[in-house]
Amino acid sequence: MRSITKTIVIAASAVALCFGLAACGGGQSASSDNSTSSNNSASSEKTAPVAQEESKAVDFYMFKGEMPESYGLTGPNGNSSPLNIVEFRDIENPDKVVDIEIDEGSAQEQFDKAAAKDKYTEGGDVKLGNYTWKTLNFTWNKQPSVVLYADITEGLYAEVTLYETTLEDAAITAFLESVEFTTDYDAAHKAGMDTTVEKFAADNNLKLWEAK
Repeated sequence: MRSITKTIVIAASAVALCFGLAACGGGQSASSDNSTSSNNSASSEKTAPVAQEESKAVDFYMFKGEMPESYGLTGPNGNSSPLNIVEFRDIENPDKVVDIEIDEGSAQEQFDKAAAKDKYTEGGDVKLGNYTWKTLNFTWNKQPSVVLYADITEGLYAEVTLYETTLEDAAITAFLESVEFTTDYDAAHKAGMDTTVEKFAADNNLKLWEAK
């Protein structure tokens, strides 16, 4: 009798133990599910895409870049000029001018020719964006000015002339940091000659400089 009773007690204990283990296992599973859900949620928050600022770069044929802030587009002979030479003028101070052109040859050759003239004094090389610029300082209307030369590729260079302004102008520095010149001179020259500053500005919704 004692043996039967003992067997019954042991069996009952085993059943109770099984239920206990099942209950513990269920709790762990729920906890694990909650943890996984939390981790997935945190992961989703961490990997949420960051909005990219839309580029304002414009293809001016000779180069791609953002127009200097507070400047308007024009040309050496006004807004009827072809776009083979790009000119920016400050809206509030139109004597501040940026002339940009590309041509065949090398930056060093053009730099040496200009440096031989008395009006220029040599500045140092300046790395801005993708290009290293050779600089010459000069005076225009009694105001400090700068001309810069950089090689684009072999046999092709860029020339940027800053009238009555310098690289201390943050808008110009930002422009030169972003600019990317074409390596196809012939195609760029033809495209620029086939349009005018005024038409190009209208087609691309750009601010046009106009004499007041």
